[in-house]
Amino acid sequence: MFWVYILLCEDNSLYTGFTDDIRRRIHSHYHRLKSAAKYTKSHRVCGLAALWKTNSETAARKLEFRLKRLEKAKKLLLI
Repeated sequence: MFWVYILLCEDNSLYTGFTDDIRRRIHSHYHRLKSAAKYTKSHRVCGLAALWKTNSETAARKLEFRLKRLEKAKKLLLI
């Protein structure tokens, strides 16, 4: 099982990613651990905005790609 997620950052920016361990990944972003994304290390995360479950890594990657291509306004409508 894989997860695709959107995080809300303190500067009102959004970060989109995917993982197979959602708790570990959110924890690493929130606490700016070494394993966190470069983006979330410089943009403090304040919360999980959206979460989708997929059955495969391929499906998660495709969904993440589609979400990342959306304009922010469309992401906000989706959330």
